Amino acid sequence: MRRQGFVGVTVHICLATHAIWCGSYVFGGSEWPS
Repeated sequence: MRRQGFVGVTVHICLATHAIWCGSYVFGGSEWPS
């Protein structure tokens, strides 16, 4: 169970990071928001 929980957290962090990066890139264009 601990392994599944660890994988779940890892996937959640990965998706969250990708969503933030993708959202910043889409809304900010090619420039990072200050």
